[in-house]
Amino acid sequence: MDRLAELLLRQRMVAPDLLVPAVEREAAVPGPGGSGRSSRSSRRERPLATVADGVVALEADLLQLGHMLSAPLRARLAELNAGELGRAGSALVSALSAQLGGHVVHAPLFRRFPESVPADTVELFVRRVFSVLLQRPEQPCVLCGEVAAVHPVSPCAHLVCRACWDGADYSACPICHRRIDPGDPFLRPADDVYAPAVRWNGRVPETLTLLGLCDDPAARARDLLGPLLSRQAAPRAEDSAVVAEIVDRFWPESAGWLPERIPARETRAVVLASAVRHGDLGLLTRHADTATDVLRLLHALMGGDPGLRARLPRRTSLPRPVRRALLAVLDRQALPHLIEDLHRYPAQWRHMAEVLHPHEFHRRHPDAALAFAVLRGTPLAKGTPMADVLLERAAAHGDLLSFDGVRLRARTFAGRFEAALRTDPREALALLTRRPGELLRRTADLARRLPAAALAEALRAAAPHVSPAVLIATLGQLRTPPGGTRMFLPRGGAARIWAEPDVREELAPETVAALTAVLTGEMLRRAAALPPVATALLDEELDDLLAPEAERSASASLVRLPRGSVRPLPGGARIRLFLHWAEPADRVVDLDLSAAVFDARWELVGLCDYTNLRLGGTAVHSGDLTSAPEPLGASEFVDLNVSASGGFHDVYEHEEQIARLGAAAEDAYGLGERVTLWEVACWHAAARAREVVVRHRDGAVSRHARRPGEDAAAFASRLGVRQAAGSGPEAGAAEAGLAVVLEDDVRVSEGAQVYALHPARLDPALIRSLDACDLVGMLAPAAR
Repeated sequence: MDRLAELLLRQRMVAPDLLVPAVEREAAVPGPGGSGRSSRSSRRERPLATVADGVVALEADLLQLGHMLSAPLRARLAELNAGELGRAGSALVSALSAQLGGHVVHAPLFRRFPESVPADTVELFVRRVFSVLLQRPEQPCVLCGEVAAVHPVSPCAHLVCRACWDGADYSACPICHRRIDPGDPFLRPADDVYAPAVRWNGRVPETLTLLGLCDDPAARARDLLGPLLSRQAAPRAEDSAVVAEIVDRFWPESAGWLPERIPARETRAVVLASAVRHGDLGLLTRHADTATDVLRLLHALMGGDPGLRARLPRRTSLPRPVRRALLAVLDRQALPHLIEDLHRYPAQWRHMAEVLHPHEFHRRHPDAALAFAVLRGTPLAKGTPMADVLLERAAAHGDLLSFDGVRLRARTFAGRFEAALRTDPREALALLTRRPGELLRRTADLARRLPAAALAEALRAAAPHVSPAVLIATLGQLRTPPGGTRMFLPRGGAARIWAEPDVREELAPETVAALTAVLTGEMLRRAAALPPVATALLDEELDDLLAPEAERSASASLVRLPRGSVRPLPGGARIRLFLHWAEPADRVVDLDLSAAVFDARWELVGLCDYTNLRLGGTAVHSGDLTSAPEPLGASEFVDLNVSASGGFHDVYEHEEQIARLGAAAEDAYGLGERVTLWEVACWHAAARAREVVVRHRDGAVSRHARRPGEDAAAFASRLGVRQAAGSGPEAGAAEAGLAVVLEDDVRVSEGAQVYALHPARLDPALIRSLDACDLVGMLAPAAR
């Protein structure tokens, strides 16, 4: 399916012109009275029976996927001829299946998993080893003695006894667990419950999603792009892909869709990379204002991560005009800030210097060449043309640079701040007032060194210039008491975590109250600048969901829960964990799904993995597949029994580290009072709404009206108490202009802003659908 069509479909909109391949229309034929009318028009007036039947069949397939056609979309599909409808229907069902994971054939090692998984993993291993060491062709089986039952399987050529190993259950070689050729005689037909299909089972899902009609893909794409470009937080990988696709697809028209300012710098890099590829260098002046912006752009141009977290991308050459334009951006920066920015990412900049060749342009862009000379420790011999130019520029910054006769050295801001922090915290605070974001990040530490009044005054001046994600993170740090475990997620992803005991001294309650009042007051001030609404609807259970601080590492999923959130387990006795992968054609890739079970004190109970396929009645593993060729790939499952109690292998080797990190996560997200989506929703409601309807955990509903003269802070405080004022089901009857809820069973006005954790039944054509990032991003500071 067309990439843009997939994006629109993700928004529950279908664009027929993108979904249906273009076909040559039939010639016009004379109609009554000599007027020309195409046979196509006749079909529009009265669809053929086969087309009508096809639409009904398509609706049946879509119902199984939890979707239904809107009336306009159904009418448009009915206008197609049979061939067009077939192609459109196939593309639509395939795309929706892919979104739900239905495009994958899940065939685990044991096809009858979990029933057929052996109870004794050790015995199974011994049988496999005996087969490898002792089995011989044209001889009786060494395990069972059966004659003429031993044959090789393709392509691994292991000798497999058909009597010992069940070809109707195994999906791979029983000896090495690598996939074998689908046509190999060992594999026998089985009642495979993992086969992909859209098969009618007689039941319609309880929740159906309405598919709407999109007649103007460009307008809809622009609507999708706008909120993504306005977000303050760094984007998820899937959002960056959407931005790149839309900007590239509609260039140069999309250049006119760009706002004056793109807050998220990683998003800027994605947009600028598209512009540079299309030959437009003019946007660099508007959207690249720091050296790190240029570095992110270079990573994006070379297929790397603009978040600068992944490994260095492979260098690719750049046209001379592009290099000169990028160096011009660097040269416009104040030299102290330029040197500081380059030293933040020294390895990346040394890598990219080989592409930019800054010394080639030392006369045209001397500050850029000077900053790279400092970073790289370039020897400067007096009397040479480049050295004379750079040393002359360096002499004007004697407080920043020193020359030892060979190389230039820099005294960075970070070094000056750390020195001041050790000797005079007030001087350190004065330095940070010029860098609001850094001041907020250091607030919890400074609160232990400085009087609360002085720090609160500095925060009051800095907070209006800081992103909401940083404000939220700072609030969480101030509220979290010491004594548990501190957890750090270094740049590079959530797989790298560091934990250590929290031995900091406790902050005085009055200090915490003074500083949090400044930060929450800033959030309420920003919320009050947003469009007002008559009624806001909130769910009390939002208190279980944390407000997102950074979403760049969030995975694509049907339901997005910010890290640290808590939700009850779904009904049923079993939870299924799964892993699916496919390997490239040129190499074998073996991934392993493993589960370690810990008790409430984080002591290891047991493992469920390829060395132990069954862990009592607690967990069962589907078997270890060791290759994943296309198109089948490989799937591994672990089924967990919800009501259970009480070497080479990574989980086993690192059980102590996993237990420590699990305990750290429990402390980090459980001991403190981090900002939740409930609190964010209260900021919005208290500052924007005349009345707020709250749905409580027990099913009761309460209504809270703003009192005469009541400011947003007082209203928010009253909502936080969650008193059941005006209780009764009738209290929630009004249509809300803002709804922040868990389920999609809400009555909202047309055009309402709605966040729902489970939004399937909401029509995106009638509302403005929000996610957690949007709720936070709307509280971004005003553009400067």
